[in-house]
Formats: sequence, C-alpha cells, structure tokens
Amino acid sequence: MTEKETVLITGASSGIGAALARAAAADGCDLILTARRAHLLEELAEELANRHGGRVLAITADLSLAEGADTLYNAVLASGWRVDHVINNAGFGRGGAVADIPERAQADLFQVNVTALTTLCRLFLPTLLARGRGGFLNV
Repeated sequence: MTEKETVLITGASSGIGAALARAAAADGCDLILTARRAHLLEELAEELANRHGGRVLAITADLSLAEGADTLYNAVLASGWRVDHVINNAGFGRGGAVADIPERAQADLFQVNVTALTTLCRLFLPTLLARGRGGFLNV
C-alpha cells in the first residue's frame, strides 16, 4: 500500500483555498489546512474528513504577522505530520492608488503575499529535497 500524500494549503478557509482543499481531498490526499478564521477552517476540515475519509489537520495561523510563517511551520513540525506539497494560497489585494493605501495595509499585503510565501518555501524545501519529491504551488 502506498502512503497518502499530504498537502499543506494556506488560506484554506474560503475561496480558491477551500476549492483546492476539496480537490486534494477528492484525490485522496491528507490535508493540513491553515487560515486565520478558525471557525471556517474547522467547518471545512470536518466536511472534508467526513466526505472523503482522509486525515485533515486544521491549524489557525495569521501569515500577516512577522512570525506567522515560522509559527505555522513549527505547528506542523509539532504535529508530526509529513508535508509532501505546499500550496501557498493565502493572499489578498487592495484596490486604488498606492499612495492612498495606508502604510500598515501595504506592510500586511507584502508580508502575506511575499514574505510568508517565500519563508514557507525556505522552511519546507530542505525536507522535500531530502526525500527527492514533493513540490510547491504558489497561487
């Protein structure tokens, strides 16, 4: 029997992230789902575990915080789960002129869309390279 692959999906509580989680669960993958909104994340985790029978771990994390990616990585390590694929889906945008976007909002946008994404790649890459398999999808 081959081991199921485990997919970590950020921004999994709604939208594209939830759709990717549903697709991965339907393909028979185990899932580690993460997002800021714990109640939506837990609902999705329960739905997918009940519908597809796979293992689903929900980890609430805020990637807009400077320590968010490290906190998520450490929570995954503490869980003992192996990660085969990382889908960096968390992200957001702001409309309007850059000059009109508050500095804090710009910093949060950069933190989530760039810094957390690259940090998660850096943190999970050594394990994937050591196993000679796995991958990243950066949405």
